Amino acid sequence: DIPSVDECLAAARINLPSDDRLFYGFLQKGIWDYFELRLHLAGSDMTKEKLADRLKEQKVSVRLVNELQAILAQCETGQFTNAVLAGSKADLFQQAETTLKTIQAALL
Repeated sequence: DIPSVDECLAAARINLPSDDRLFYGFLQKGIWDYFELRLHLAGSDMTKEKLADRLKEQKVSVRLVNELQAILAQCETGQFTNAVLAGSKADLFQQAETTLKTIQAALL
């Protein structure tokens, strides 16, 4: 069984009040876990570029692919730098959840 978007993002949801780096790490991991299972990605295929290519092959709109890329980039910035990101963690979480659910519907 492929876990739902909610299941993959559960750790990020729980860690919204936690340290920023921890939250962004869990959000990024949840997104990758979802697509690893949904699109059978592994190893060297686990890059933003390969993910974008695979989603486009599945006829997911360019707009959604770009939104997902931006979310993953924000996760990386939040996890690996001390930059102050625009918007709240809750807003980013909501955007990620909505984007994943919309992509999920497109993949069905």
